[in-house]
Amino acid sequence: MCREEWGTTEEETTAFIKDANARFHRFKIEVCGSHQGYAVIIRDKERNPVLAISRIAEDYVSPFYHELQGVSLALKLAMKYKIFSFKFYCISEYICLYIRYSWAYKLRCDCPPRDDPRNPGEKLNYCIRCSAYTINDYGEGCNAEKILSLIDEIFCDALALEQQGYPYFDLWVTELCLNAVQHLAKSGLDQEMRMDEIEEDDKLAEILYKEVFGHGTLQELMVQMKK
Repeated sequence: MCREEWGTTEEETTAFIKDANARFHRFKIEVCGSHQGYAVIIRDKERNPVLAISRIAEDYVSPFYHELQGVSLALKLAMKYKIFSFKFYCISEYICLYIRYSWAYKLRCDCPPRDDPRNPGEKLNYCIRCSAYTINDYGEGCNAEKILSLIDEIFCDALALEQQGYPYFDLWVTELCLNAVQHLAKSGLDQEMRMDEIEEDDKLAEILYKEVFGHGTLQELMVQMKK
């Protein structure tokens, strides 16, 4: 895990990602939600961290909802840094199933286009309401309105990404170890970290090192970072 690879400032990270896109680099994006908040880690194809972000849940709803917030944040970061080739991972199988079902169903009903609240005069030609009943399957019926609003935002961003070159919106439950993004989601902190900040967080740095290399100690990690 080398800080020179992806930069220590937003400008450097943006430049490095732009260069990686030109080389058809495929990123990995991981999300997690918890009672405390949610987190996103963007990694390169070798799982080295490029960017790690955690957010506090301003108003607690549920881990299900907060993981959806992580999905939403991840898509916004992909648009910000123009990352159009990536594999999208989450912790929760329920989130994966719910998003996949809703995404597949969004154009199957006969509901008419509706106004786009973000773009007056524009219409949204997909539906989220007709898949709302599945929310009860996950014990989230009491949070249906908040979830539907967030799903609408997620789908709007996903469609915008597809228009810019993202092949197809999909979400996967990974078999890879995601201890780092879980650690961030439970941290109770608002933070955005690149390699220089990551190495200052002993616990996170050690988790990431073990996830990337499969073994080793914090001392070995520090040696790697300085190469």
